[in-house]
Amino acid sequence: RSMVLAQANASRALTDYALLATPDSLTRLNNAIARADALAQQVAPQIAGIPEITQLFAAVVTSQANWVTEGVGPVTSAMESGPGKRARALTEAIATRQAYNEMTQDAQRLVSAIEDKRDEAAALSQGFTWLLGVVLLIAGISATVLLTGFFLALRRWVLLPLARLQEDLKRATTEPTHEHVIPALGPPEIAMVALDAESM
Repeated sequence: RSMVLAQANASRALTDYALLATPDSLTRLNNAIARADALAQQVAPQIAGIPEITQLFAAVVTSQANWVTEGVGPVTSAMESGPGKRARALTEAIATRQAYNEMTQDAQRLVSAIEDKRDEAAALSQGFTWLLGVVLLIAGISATVLLTGFFLALRRWVLLPLARLQEDLKRATTEPTHEHVIPALGPPEIAMVALDAESM
């Protein structure tokens, strides 16, 4: 967009130069053309990997160079030989107008194509964001289910047998006859502790 604006500024500066013939208007013309060229060089590496955009960009660079050759060149040459009607007429000449129109049309096609690509990328990004949200939600639910299952399994397999062993040990030690049987229940390690306790 800045490149298109610089091209429009260059066209206005060319008309001003043909009308006013001041050094300031010539400086503005040269600066606007230089800015358009510099902006084109900034755009080039950003679109290097996108063939259809690269083709449109090449058309813009070519039509801009053609406008400078067909439009700016004759006007500045005419102004060097002295300001007058001929230079002003050249700014409105068919070749100058046609070269400028081609440049602006090519630039607008490039801007539209870049905006389309940006919109496609934004839609793709939204799709990925939605998918990532779903994946994270599923992962969170799965982690919750797994942790709940792990806790229930731990409770059933380890904590309940330990509590039972603790209760049996209390009963065996507190009863006057100390004849309460301590059964070997639960996982092997706890069962072995229960057997040792029963043996004692």
